Amino acid sequence: MERGFCQSTWTTSDSPFPLPIFSPSNYSGIGGPAALPTLRLENTFNPNVTLTKVSGAHTIKFGTNIVRRQIIDFQTNQGDGLFNFDPTFTANPNSPGTTGDSMASFLLGTASGISQDFLLVWPGIRTIEIGSFIQDDWKVNARLTLNLGLRWDIPGQPHEVNGVTRTLRFDLDPKGPVLWPEPGKTADFYLGTVRTIFQEYALPLGKLTYKGQPIAPRSIRRTALLTVEGEKDDICAIGQTMAALDLCRGLPVTMKRHHLQTGVGHYGVFSGRRWAQQVYPRVREVIQTNEG
Repeated sequence: MERGFCQSTWTTSDSPFPLPIFSPSNYSGIGGPAALPTLRLENTFNPNVTLTKVSGAHTIKFGTNIVRRQIIDFQTNQGDGLFNFDPTFTANPNSPGTTGDSMASFLLGTASGISQDFLLVWPGIRTIEIGSFIQDDWKVNARLTLNLGLRWDIPGQPHEVNGVTRTLRFDLDPKGPVLWPEPGKTADFYLGTVRTIFQEYALPLGKLTYKGQPIAPRSIRRTALLTVEGEKDDICAIGQTMAALDLCRGLPVTMKRHHLQTGVGHYGVFSGRRWAQQVYPRVREVIQTNEG
């Protein structure tokens, strides 16, 4: 090719997907899948200990469940490159809004945007989740049994074994960017997020703030919104993401879309075959429909 990427960031000469993605606006794009390869290695260690003691009318059970997860996740988006084409370079300068064609720009090789992703590390995620319980089945009499119990779960803070998962923030210190969360404070940040977002519902109740200013989704008026959920997602329940459509009351209905992807769980929404063939085309469509 006269213009293009010299090679993929991950493929070899005999790779089945060496072709970049060519995406002319208002036309169906061509090229290899955007999200390949997806390599995921996962080990789960799950020891359980449960003891039972019967004492008179009481049957007491207590135990502990430990889940140790080891995850290595490798994925590049547009690893072979992405060429976007729009009518800009073939439009009449005197009437650019009604002239030009993205396919003509494609034939001329005048891309409006070129991107290629590079994955610098293979993140190794580790978590430990601990849950303990005690239960008492108390047979008060022949007609009444009370089932009493208490359970305590600790959702472990995920961490990366090489320490590469912190975020570089430019807004926390006027002297320059800082790593966030700070080393040693990731647990406080994680638990604080769980409390604020998932237990106190601060965002839908209008109580979430940033630097003292309230965050108001209803003020969004010009940015299109697409929510995507997985049918088998066991982390984010169906409807949790779609609720953003109701929160953004300032957006017209024509700028709000929702897609429920069948047959995938939490991680399958944005990786693998269904992402490349079913989810990504809808994302691309929304972007192209609302460009400009």
